[in-house]
Amino acid sequence: MSAQLKNRASRIVALAALLLAIAAASQPTASDASVRCRPIHGLGERFAVRILDGGITCRSARSALRRTIRTAEQRFNGWLCFFGHSQDPWAATCIRGRETTPRVVVRAY
Repeated sequence: MSAQLKNRASRIVALAALLLAIAAASQPTASDASVRCRPIHGLGERFAVRILDGGITCRSARSALRRTIRTAEQRFNGWLCFFGHSQDPWAATCIRGRETTPRVVVRAY
């Protein structure tokens, strides 16, 4: 292999490595992938609302979480909701779909 060919091959490898590094760095993290919605109020508190997974509107997410926080209902209109405990960073979570593989996940913090 000639010196020019080796030089060109090493440049291609270096460029490929650079492109892979850029692509990996630009991948969204779990917190980047969530959708932030307007906060809700309940129990005298203000809660931040996030859609973590699923194609749902902020209006629907806020409505489900508000209803759960204000009434402590756990099952309604296809939602399954529960409250966080002391070790959880969130106050309430609502899901749609199976409990083990939900299609939609929304949380109030």
